[in-house]
Amino acid sequence: MQTIDFGGGPVPLDTHQGPAFAIAKYAPNGDLVFAKVVTTESENAMIGHGAPPVNVAVTGAGELLLSTGYEGVLDLGGGPKGSPGTMRHFVTKLGATGEELWTRDIAEGRIGVPFSIAARRGGDFFLAGRGLPGVKIVGDPPPDTLFVAKYDAGGDLIEMQTFPFTGHSWVDGLDASVDGALVLAGDFQGTLDFGQDLLVSKGTWDTFVARICR
Repeated sequence: MQTIDFGGGPVPLDTHQGPAFAIAKYAPNGDLVFAKVVTTESENAMIGHGAPPVNVAVTGAGELLLSTGYEGVLDLGGGPKGSPGTMRHFVTKLGATGEELWTRDIAEGRIGVPFSIAARRGGDFFLAGRGLPGVKIVGDPPPDTLFVAKYDAGGDLIEMQTFPFTGHSWVDGLDASVDGALVLAGDFQGTLDFGQDLLVSKGTWDTFVARICR
């Protein structure tokens, strides 16, 4: 493709730069607020294909938090970041009209790891994922644990909780309820310990939902 249209006219794509992803924000009545195409500067870059999906959360001020990973060089509006050869995981905060406010590295390694993201009204946010050998994650969660990490509005780590498992486990979704609790969902095989009754899978893969009071 050379262009993509989210309802506000064609947004050009430079197909010579490499893989890209697009994000659009709409007002409550469905009108387009902004559309943004993010392209890489490396033909070897990976977004989505072989890399984690792009997860999005919206703050109470209408800002957007993006969580994903890629290999290569990426520019979300604040200048190129990264380098070929390493899978880089990050969170970027975009302003209400799409400008890049900041980008923080979350993890680095050759494995694509999905991180679910949820924002709270006060501006802080949470990431949830899995500790893996060979992947350096901010806060250093042990391998074979699920983790939930809290960050302030500027993207600095505040605290982290970890939950051990045997076998395999992944986080597929995270949300923050209005009373401040977190709801975590995913899949596991083997056992998973959230600090109360030990979960033991009955089938090849079981699905879990956990509510974490804070």
